[in-house]
Amino acid sequence: MNPILTTTVAVVTISIFATLSCRNVTNPKVETPAEKAFRELPNIIERSPIEKVAESWSSFTAADAIPVTAKGCKDGNYEAQSPADDYQYVHKIRLKVKNGLITRVYYDELRYGAGKRNNEEYCQQMSASGTTPAIAYPNYEEQLLSKQNLDKVDAVSGATYSLYRFRYVAAKALYRGQQRK
Repeated sequence: MNPILTTTVAVVTISIFATLSCRNVTNPKVETPAEKAFRELPNIIERSPIEKVAESWSSFTAADAIPVTAKGCKDGNYEAQSPADDYQYVHKIRLKVKNGLITRVYYDELRYGAGKRNNEEYCQQMSASGTTPAIAYPNYEEQLLSKQNLDKVDAVSGATYSLYRFRYVAAKALYRGQQRK
């Protein structure tokens, strides 16, 4: 093979590779604070002591990475869900926003389409903790409707991790309301 042609092919190949590599290094997709929060929080909630969960939640809300109120949301209905947790439950919420206020909320944790809230057997087992989903979830919904701020929704004894799951999906729904054009 011609040495000049071989050298030319090698230089062109290296140039193309270098250009593509530099493009990926110099122009990566930058993750927004909200994307980071929505990516990190589910694992923190599922696998951390409650103190770490509370600290992480506070750091994201203090940095305004995720919303805690309906301020800036367009009127409408919004839904959000979490990735499946370690027990295969998906945490879902439906919110209605009107004039910057949350006017309706429904939350449940579902596995294979069946919710905890109306599962009598599950609720009976959980009553040993001091509460049940049938008690805690409506409490969280009512608090959000009256206080209009996720940070002001207090934990129900025995359902503290559920509070943060509730907050997570509610923030995700509110974020969608703020992003809607």
